[in-house]
Amino acid sequence: MRLFLLSFLLIVSSLNLNAQEAETGETVAAQIKLIPSEDRMILLRFFKRLFYHGDFSYTLLGQKPMGSIDYNLNLLAFPQFYNEPQKHLYLMASDEKGWKVWEKYKNLFFLKKYSFIKVKHDSFFGFLLINKEKAFAVIEDNLSVFQELIGEEICANKILTMICEGKFGYYHSNASSLVSYYKALGLLYGYGEENVKDFAKREQLIQNLKSFPIEMKSLPSEVISCLEMESFPKTCDEIQLQGAKGMASLASELKDLFDKTCLIRGTKKNNPFLPIKKSLFWGREKSPQTEAIVENCDKLNETILRIYESESFLETILEMLTS
Repeated sequence: MRLFLLSFLLIVSSLNLNAQEAETGETVAAQIKLIPSEDRMILLRFFKRLFYHGDFSYTLLGQKPMGSIDYNLNLLAFPQFYNEPQKHLYLMASDEKGWKVWEKYKNLFFLKKYSFIKVKHDSFFGFLLINKEKAFAVIEDNLSVFQELIGEEICANKILTMICEGKFGYYHSNASSLVSYYKALGLLYGYGEENVKDFAKREQLIQNLKSFPIEMKSLPSEVISCLEMESFPKTCDEIQLQGAKGMASLASELKDLFDKTCLIRGTKKNNPFLPIKKSLFWGREKSPQTEAIVENCDKLNETILRIYESESFLETILEMLTS
């Protein structure tokens, strides 16, 4: 009887060990070997491009609830976003090809902690990496904001499911919920509540200015630059006095906000060998919240460099995604 019990325990232990091994990098390595070498190389380059983007790598390393890599054809004309439009068109095509290869083999890799999806809307497409646990915490803490945006009083779990299925985002960026849209998105991207509030106010002021027939030359230069990027639709030579006063007040408020905020790089370190596109977000550079975000990102730079330069990069990334 004891011999039987001992044999049974050994078998159970062996099964448990095998189950544990099935969840380790050994299984990931074995699954990678099932992929033809040509497709494996496409995946390697695809994930290296994704990891190059700060939002993706910081999300994968637990710093952000969500990260995205976006391509927007409407923004190709603006050097603030794309200095080399032809290069970005090439990258768009390469990432599209990389995603198609990932689609072929993604069932080999079960993602537990993360959701990795492609989203597409009009002239925009991109890839979202969502840390489910961190995203859920953000949604739960700001549930009323997300409910207002969606227009339904649904629970945090259902909202998380919508995000993970690509049913949340640009579809909700209508004017009536613009502030909620930017607040929800900014919190998910980990930009900090204070910075998100400023950015939402900035966008609301821009939308309010759009309701006026404006002579562009009468506005501060910072406001003109911003409105030009927003495809501002209206100009006129003469403005009624009442409208002029309202417009002047809004323009002054927007300029004041520009004076206090700016585009912030997500790192203070200027290491030319750091293979990462630094995150940019709008906020108050000297605020404690912003400084904490930048400091936390800086702490991960060495880890990012080590992973990026690793000979087993693809295996490492897939291990992290399936952990």
